[in-house]
Amino acid sequence: TGDVTLRGSCTDLGVTTVCGTVTVRDGSFERTRIGSVTGNVTFGAGVSRAGTLLIDSHSGTIELQTGKASLDIEATTITGSITNNVTTRRPTPGREGRGEELTLSLGIGDARATLRSFKGNIRLNR
Repeated sequence: TGDVTLRGSCTDLGVTTVCGTVTVRDGSFERTRIGSVTGNVTFGAGVSRAGTLLIDSHSGTIELQTGKASLDIEATTITGSITNNVTTRRPTPGREGRGEELTLSLGIGDARATLRSFKGNIRLNR
């Protein structure tokens, strides 16, 4: 429990919280894994070339601030919604007609971001 705010850069970043918010800003990360049960997650940092970003949430909102990143993004919700404010591509209904899915590439896809939420929403913003 409690909020976590990170700034800076490192090779490996792992953060897990039950009900606090996680905010990652500035810097660049090569391998990042963030997990939250009910807290919101905001990722506004860079992902290094060939890097990976994985964010899992049960019911909190996930916000990815892409900036000018070159990323392949895969976003999936089970019952939540996905808002894409980065491109004109819209999410499609999820498997079995529940939730939503969105896959897109920004730039040449130098890095990979996987965003998964059970009941929470996912927002992609510049």
